[in-house]
Amino acid sequence: MAALLANDSAQIREETLDLILDSAPGIETWHEPLVQRPNLPGGAAKRIAGFVAGSLLKLLASRKDLSADTLAEVRQVMEKRLEVTLEEADTETDAQTPMAEAEAKVKKLIKDKKLDSDMVQDAIERGDRNFVLQSLIQNGRIPMSVIQKAFDVRNGRLITALVWRAKFSMRTAVMVQRDLARVPPRMMLNARNGSDYPMSEAELQDQLKILGL
Repeated sequence: MAALLANDSAQIREETLDLILDSAPGIETWHEPLVQRPNLPGGAAKRIAGFVAGSLLKLLASRKDLSADTLAEVRQVMEKRLEVTLEEADTETDAQTPMAEAEAKVKKLIKDKKLDSDMVQDAIERGDRNFVLQSLIQNGRIPMSVIQKAFDVRNGRLITALVWRAKFSMRTAVMVQRDLARVPPRMMLNARNGSDYPMSEAELQDQLKILGL
């Protein structure tokens, strides 16, 4: 598949490309050929922006063949994910972005078996959004695009399921809903018995299926 995507002369219908993109977040070898694919539809470009690494995201945002509207959407995704303005990203050299630094920190904690709910809650309290997002991404193997989708709709059930998948506590899920996703109080999911998840494992899995996980 990577070879097919890298073949500029190979014709891939937009419907087929959409199916490829459903599986692409977890298959890193597809990412670069997707970013460099000629005649990339606008919808596909935006989806790709949601899961590729920072260096490829910048490459995608610098393409000259995307429409102005598509390019604007891709750059919006880029700025949300990297939490830098496009100008800062263009002038960046050797310095890591805040998100990349958080990714490295979280990966080391996971490797050392030290990442836990208390660390994530502390990060929420001090406003370290990047650390929290990377904790969900790395510990739950969740694409950033999926997290962003749940945050965009401010759905407490979806966000709770993501935190559960990442193996963090229900208290953490409440804090992520309230402080990161800004879920309205009437849509928040609260703990049962003070600390338990209020949904069964089957119900949580159903929420993850809604998000394509």
